[in-house]
Amino acid sequence: MPSSPLPDDDVWRIVAYIRSMRASAYEAPVEGNVEKGREVFWGTAKCGGCHMIQGRGGLIGPDLSDVGGERSVQKLKEALTVPRPHVPARYRPAKVVTRSGETVEGIIKNEHNFSLQMIDRQQRIRLFTSDEIQGVEYGATTLMPTDWDKRLKTDEFKDLIAFLSRQA
Repeated sequence: MPSSPLPDDDVWRIVAYIRSMRASAYEAPVEGNVEKGREVFWGTAKCGGCHMIQGRGGLIGPDLSDVGGERSVQKLKEALTVPRPHVPARYRPAKVVTRSGETVEGIIKNEHNFSLQMIDRQQRIRLFTSDEIQGVEYGATTLMPTDWDKRLKTDEFKDLIAFLSRQA
């Protein structure tokens, strides 16, 4: 490979940029204040109502204890701002109507010919046998909002990304 006509400092900047694109969020520099992001996560945005970090929080959404080590900064931003074309199987919202007339809404965690297991909106695990179910209505979209860049102030959004990026 021929040598680059660029000065060494420029070459290293390009290398650093390329590495940062594939680096996990935990390894990448991010704008924002981690402590303020913690406040946004647990307070303003109420993310902890659905998501767990280090054993604290909800069960409806994915555990985010290692999200900064698993995803890039770009993927964190996309998860908060871009609607998913398909609902992931383990996070499929549904409404179950039982033969006794009870209606339960939540996230289906497992389903087969004989039973259905879900986590309801009150974070309780519910088990229904197929003979108890009158009907199931599946949600077409995820419960995860994808407009956090609009719901939060610009600095709050950056702080939330900074907080999530340090979960590894």
